[in-house]
Amino acid sequence: MRAYTLLALPALLNLTQVIQVKRAVASPPVLLPSAASAFVGQRPGRQGIVVGERELFLSGGALFTQYWHALRHDPESGGYVDRLVGSVTPCESFCWETLKRGDVLGDARPELVGASLDGPITIRDERTGAVLGGFDSGVDRLGGFAVADVDHDGRAELLVIADPFSSQPGLSVFEADGTLLWSLPALEGMSLVVAELDGDDAVEIVTSAGDVVDADTHAIQHHFPVTGGLLLEVGQLDADRLPEIVIARSFGTLWAFDVDVPAEKWHFENFNTSALELADLDGDGIDEVLVGDAQFGGITFYDGVTLAQEGFLSNPDHGITDIAVADLDDDPGLEIAWGTGSSSTGTDAFFVSSAETQAVEWTAPVMWPPMVGPARGDVDGDGRDELVAVPTSGFFGFNDGMHVALYDAKDLRLRHFTPPILLQARALNDVTLYDRDGDGNDEVVVAGYGLDAQAWVFEVSANRTFTQVWTNATRPVGASFRCILVTDLDGNGAPEFLGGIGGESSANPGNAVYVYDLTSGVERGHTAFVGTTFQWISHIAVDDVDGDGHDELLALLQGGAVFVYDAATLAAEFSLPGPWTALATHQGRILLGTPTGEVRVTHWNGASLDVLRAFGASGGPIVGITPRGSSELLVGTAGKLSSFQGGLPKLAWTTGDYGARTGRTVLALPGQRRAVTCGDYGVLAFDE
Repeated sequence: MRAYTLLALPALLNLTQVIQVKRAVASPPVLLPSAASAFVGQRPGRQGIVVGERELFLSGGALFTQYWHALRHDPESGGYVDRLVGSVTPCESFCWETLKRGDVLGDARPELVGASLDGPITIRDERTGAVLGGFDSGVDRLGGFAVADVDHDGRAELLVIADPFSSQPGLSVFEADGTLLWSLPALEGMSLVVAELDGDDAVEIVTSAGDVVDADTHAIQHHFPVTGGLLLEVGQLDADRLPEIVIARSFGTLWAFDVDVPAEKWHFENFNTSALELADLDGDGIDEVLVGDAQFGGITFYDGVTLAQEGFLSNPDHGITDIAVADLDDDPGLEIAWGTGSSSTGTDAFFVSSAETQAVEWTAPVMWPPMVGPARGDVDGDGRDELVAVPTSGFFGFNDGMHVALYDAKDLRLRHFTPPILLQARALNDVTLYDRDGDGNDEVVVAGYGLDAQAWVFEVSANRTFTQVWTNATRPVGASFRCILVTDLDGNGAPEFLGGIGGESSANPGNAVYVYDLTSGVERGHTAFVGTTFQWISHIAVDDVDGDGHDELLALLQGGAVFVYDAATLAAEFSLPGPWTALATHQGRILLGTPTGEVRVTHWNGASLDVLRAFGASGGPIVGITPRGSSELLVGTAGKLSSFQGGLPKLAWTTGDYGARTGRTVLALPGQRRAVTCGDYGVLAFDE
């Protein structure tokens, strides 16, 4: 085993004095994104689409990653862009937040409130996304959630009800600080609404199971005989100025009830319902009933009195997640926002349609996270830099093709999302830019996995058409490229493509860094195979780390050792036993991350590794280390990006959790106080 010598350095990356320092790190400020652009994830709007002030809040995600964002109309493009992107809600199962909006703090402005399916409630500033508070509701399976002032104190309360399969059934009413005001243990349901429905002084709380509760007395004042109620909405279905309720089963009946009578107004059958909304689309004072089909079908508009069909939105996908109606673009008409994929796997979608014409006005680009990148450069020749990022795979691994996203480098607005390309590719694991043909515009280099390890170079035209101009002529069998680099490895003036591979099948002979000619695509060689079949090379770097005046190639076998090779000959020089999870270099220093959240700044002295600085960044594995200048390291760990500055060093700032890959790649130019990275589901910029 190699001996590691612990040294310390006052300047984070420049060794001038040997000392040993231990210092407690104070709580740093938590930066919120100054700009962000997130993709709509799986089943967009599944837990609700919330209408704000000319914007939409919706949750999205994929399996164990859940997030939310705020979409606002963009007059320049005619589409919708992210005004705000929230951090990840961690969970151990499907756990999308049900989002609601209301003044729960009594500060005369609404907050954005999210209730996770396993109980936690989070209160956020809807302008900034900052977390203002929260508590655990104690519900193990959330059925319905509402935010409304039920006790006339001028502040909204938070109401939760357990679903029928919960081990803790009941309706509970909380203050924003988590104080339980009252509860009715016997109730259950999948939805809640709160409204003044019968003309008295109290508001009513209605459950999708048909129970109507007086909010003042807490008495169940009526029960409507419904079975299997899933969806619940309130709206105006007659001229008495008191709202009515509509309850829908998943399969079968929709009922309308007049609470002040109380009596059923009507009912009808629908094969399979997954979304429901009441809204006055034609301005006659009576709401239309919008019914979204769960399986094959779209959204049907019914007259709220006669049930005559008034319109239909065709769904190119499978299943409607939710429906919201509002004027979103300041034109004279209303828009209908709706998501798809409630009952399908594969590609999901999110649309904004005209309520008047039923024409789709905007379709959101949808991808399957996580994202990789970003890289920065002018790829389309317009004289302005773009940011380039790619989703790692097609939707759920289906052969939908790969996509590339181009963002404005300043405000991170999505400028272009390619139609499906590389239909033969199964995953893209890394992206970089390089001016291959010397025309002043960068080409886009992506790499991943087709049937074997493959990389592609695309030239981008002025109208953002992607044309493939290069691929590797021979491909490592049973493997994928996990990380890539374009650099002049052998010093001959012509850059090469470098790709670190990992195993995808038992045919993988081992893990190595492959080097290819960027003109012919011919392999120039590869390093010695290391590791086992299904390990992978996660990071590669090129630097003179032994002070001999010649560059070395460094390759990290994920969770294992760093292997160091002569850059020109690819001959092995030495190795650094791990386990390591991140690798970078800076001015000859070797920067290493550990599985337990430690960063080590090291120097190879010719015989052993001197540890110049070691500090803890978190309790989770380090995924990325990016130097900015000589006295700052940007570190990705536990879903967060953190800045460590100075010689000791000091934790200057950190961020919220934006997914496990956050901080793996960071664009950070010296002298600029902006750091740009990819979270699992989009591109994020943080300004100090």
